[in-house]
Amino acid sequence: SHSARGPLRLQAVPQWMLQSLPNLPSTNADSDTLSHDRITQLLDLGADLLREENSAYDEITSSETSLNRAGGSIGTLTASDAQFVRSLLSSEGGGTLSDRISALTLLVQSSPVHNVKHLDNLLNMTRKKSREEASRATRALADWLASEGGLGSRKLRYFRDQPQLASAAAALSSGDLVAAEAAKSHIVLWAFEDHLKKFYFQFLQILEVQSHDTI
Repeated sequence: SHSARGPLRLQAVPQWMLQSLPNLPSTNADSDTLSHDRITQLLDLGADLLREENSAYDEITSSETSLNRAGGSIGTLTASDAQFVRSLLSSEGGGTLSDRISALTLLVQSSPVHNVKHLDNLLNMTRKKSREEASRATRALADWLASEGGLGSRKLRYFRDQPQLASAAAALSSGDLVAAEAAKSHIVLWAFEDHLKKFYFQFLQILEVQSHDTI
């Protein structure tokens, strides 16, 4: 249940695709019947929920006290990991470049779904003029994307192509609170997958640009 997970809808796990989600009520709802506007509305909801989810995770990992309240660790991220990451990322320019990349990568690997901004930070670093920074960040992202926790074992789907989208839409408007909560858990994960699919496309474009670099 949602309450058993504390403030997070999704578990903090390295392999986001293997997330265990509550079942959606079975329905004859057909995705083809959803209007473009309804799909956009659902994706907006998913993006809002994803931001909330990331903020709740940040709150838990922001101090030792809040992490201890959550049981001392969150997913694979221990209190000492969290402290290490905080010290590297909070100090302005503190820590070497490779330390900062290690810290961002550690967060992304521990739970990609809860570290979207850190994923985006790594992507921004791959665009930097500094060749060293760009190539280190590119390598870190390429390694993560190639892992089971990155692109995973099946083709990524855009939000609109999720097979259970119509069932989730029906559950949201059913007036059944348990069904609506279950739908929100699915919608937030689909919003992340949509983000990752677009993210991967941007990453490939950056690789293409880098491949023209004669050095």
